[in-house]
Amino acid sequence: MLTVEDVTERIERAYARQLDGAFKRWYTGVIRTMKPTFSGAPAGIGASNAPQARTPALLERLGLPLRLHERYGKQCVVAYDEFQDVVRIPGVAATFRSELEQHGTAAAYIFSGSHPGLMRDTFADRRYAFFAQAAAVPLHELPADALEQFISNRFTAGGRDPGEGLGPLLDLARGHPQRAMQLAHHLYMHTPKGARADTDNWTATLRATFTETGEEVHTAWQSFSTIQQRIVSVIASGSIKLNSAEAARRFGLPKSGSNTSKAVAELERDGHILPTDGSVTGWRLTDPLFDLWLRNGRCWPD
Repeated sequence: MLTVEDVTERIERAYARQLDGAFKRWYTGVIRTMKPTFSGAPAGIGASNAPQARTPALLERLGLPLRLHERYGKQCVVAYDEFQDVVRIPGVAATFRSELEQHGTAAAYIFSGSHPGLMRDTFADRRYAFFAQAAAVPLHELPADALEQFISNRFTAGGRDPGEGLGPLLDLARGHPQRAMQLAHHLYMHTPKGARADTDNWTATLRATFTETGEEVHTAWQSFSTIQQRIVSVIASGSIKLNSAEAARRFGLPKSGSNTSKAVAELERDGHILPTDGSVTGWRLTDPLFDLWLRNGRCWPD
C-alpha cells in the first residue's frame, strides 16, 4: 500500500524527469527550498524518513504548479495516474483537495485509474473529499489502427517487423492497453533483430505470455465468490443469458435473485466486467487473457 512518503517522492521524481530547459533549472532550485522527504548523511548514506515533514512536504510539492504559474505565467496540465491508490491513504484525498482547489486557472488536473468503481466513488460519493470535483471521462479500448501504428513503429525502430504476429496480437488484445503492451513485448523479444515475425514467433509469444500470466489469472479466479465465478463463466461463454435456464443448468447460476444482481454490480465496480451491446449476456470480461483462459476451461490453449 502507498504511503504519504511514496506519493511525495513520486511527484518529486515526475517533475525531475519531465521538466527541461528553464523550467528544469527553476525546479532544481525551488525543490531545495522545500521540506525534505528524507534526512540523513551526505550522499544519502544512512538516510531515514523525516516523519514530521510528511504532510508539509506533500503540500509543497502539490503546490508546484501554482508556483510555476506565479513565476512564469504558464499554465500546465498535471495527470495523477492510479489515483485510487492515493485516496486509499487516510487523509491524503483531503490534503490533495485543500491544495489543488486553490490553484484556479494555474493548472488543470487529470485523475486516472484502473479501478473504475473506486474512481467513480472518489468523485461521485458524498463521503469522499473529491465529491463533485471532476467530470468522468470513460476510456474505451485502444483502436486497432492506433495500436498497429504504435507497435509497428516500435518494431521498426528496433530493426524488426511484427509480421504475422501483428494480426493475432490485435485480435487477442482487443484494445486492452496492458495486454497489448504485454503481447507486443513478448513478440518483440521472440523476433530476432532484422527478422519478420512468423507463426513460430507468435506461438513462442503466446507461450511466454501464458506462463507470465498464469498465476495472475488463478489468483483472480480464487478471489471471486462462488456466484461471481459462475457469472464470469457464463459471460465468457458468450452465448448464454445470465438469467437463462441453460446458465442455471450448465453453470449453476440462479435464474434470478438479488444475490446475482449484487454480484454483477460488484464485478463491474471492481473493473472485472464491462457492459456491452455485443454479447447475449450484455457484459464482457475486461481482461481478454482471463476471458481466453475461462473459455478454454480454465486452462491455456495448447
